[in-house]
Amino acid sequence: MPRFRRHPLSVLSALLVLGCAAARPADAPPAAADPLERLPELPAIARPAPFALERAMGAECFYPGRPDRPFSTTSQVMRTGYCFGPMPRHMAKAWRAIAPKLPRQPAFAAEGPFERVSYRLVPGFGARPDVLVDLGETSDAFLVLRSFEGRRPEDTVYAVWTESCRAHVICPGAVYGRQVFRLEADGQARDVTAAVMPLPPSPTALEQRVMEEYGVSEPFELLDKLAETSTTRWVTEYDPVDPPPSEYPRVWDGHFGFVIWDGARFELRERVPRALWPCAPWRHSRRDAFGPCHSFGDLRPGSRWIELDGEMAGKGAER
Repeated sequence: MPRFRRHPLSVLSALLVLGCAAARPADAPPAAADPLERLPELPAIARPAPFALERAMGAECFYPGRPDRPFSTTSQVMRTGYCFGPMPRHMAKAWRAIAPKLPRQPAFAAEGPFERVSYRLVPGFGARPDVLVDLGETSDAFLVLRSFEGRRPEDTVYAVWTESCRAHVICPGAVYGRQVFRLEADGQARDVTAAVMPLPPSPTALEQRVMEEYGVSEPFELLDKLAETSTTRWVTEYDPVDPPPSEYPRVWDGHFGFVIWDGARFELRERVPRALWPCAPWRHSRRDAFGPCHSFGDLRPGSRWIELDGEMAGKGAER
């Protein structure tokens, strides 16, 4: 009977197949998917209609004039409307990278939950809008995250404001902080506060003496307009029954400058156009019977701190 002769190459191939099968781990688990990939991606639409993109990404929005629900909010940064829904994906990734870099453990964890947060889109300098996120607020604390898109994508930054005490006059030991980060190509957050953010304004020696004499607070930063502009304002408070002398304009007006984003870095300016510090609409004013520009922090028409504000120009500066 003839004998079957197996070709040596056939034997070698069979051995290689068996060897590879033995080396392959049995039932190896697939790589875990990043849970943030389930969050909606913000489209590159620089100036969307108000609340349109938020709704398209699955959020419910609340704002003045909504016919089916009266508007109310306790947020100090979203007084003209907000949306509640999943955080845009790039903001969640930014927060996951930033939270471990903060000096104190934030109340909102680095890993979320991101499915239901309060946020607002704001037109800026980039191909996509800026995003303002209120990460939690109580009667004595807040945590705010906001993106500032750059004129160039690599200039985009993410700013974080935290505070553990909001009663500035009676709580001089308030823990307040603001930090600015950029994301590297590998997704890591780099603190660029010193490079892009000016130092808080300081009173002159003479102003400081007047402030101490009249019980004026130290300057603190107002975030009220971040849902509409990329501007904050440094202000002070004092007892209107015993105001400081008017010959000290910054102390009298309680105004120590604006911080604006120019598409690459922040600048401290004494005056800005009205568009960068709009008045709150009358229905959000604490004294709405008097109309707009009466909320705390607003600057009325004719203010010396608003450029080309012609309605009452020449009739004397008002706080």
